[in-house]
Amino acid sequence: MSSDDKGMITLAPIAATDTELVAGILAASAVKPDWSSHAIATFMGHPGVQGLIAYYGGNPAGVLLYRHILNEAEILTLGVTEACRRRGIARALMDQAHANIEAAGGLKVFLEVAVNNKGAEKLYKKLGYVSISTRLNYYQVDNYFINAEV
Repeated sequence: MSSDDKGMITLAPIAATDTELVAGILAASAVKPDWSSHAIATFMGHPGVQGLIAYYGGNPAGVLLYRHILNEAEILTLGVTEACRRRGIARALMDQAHANIEAAGGLKVFLEVAVNNKGAEKLYKKLGYVSISTRLNYYQVDNYFINAEV
């Protein structure tokens, strides 16, 4: 991809050699809790776990990890670097993950979202997600806890 591709979103599957890159994207996206390259490699080794990297204008801009088993899938994490937000990257990642899951026989997709992450919540509602429960004090950020909507 050349530098003339500014504004173009491209997606690629996460390879085993991409764990440092994925950890860097998640760190730049301020996803909490932090994901280390070791944790990413461990998750990528589990059955059904797959991931996507988004590039914006040729630069790493976002990542999505999901687990698909039988007819259900779970979004494990989704992060877009702060510099690349509001450009359709999260939507592109979710759309491709949904296409992959559906093509492999998936019928349901679950995720958790922190109740204070209004941008993500808005995206998920646009994609047709509905809240089915609340997990109290699910995320720990520094010295406080945040509820999650499932």
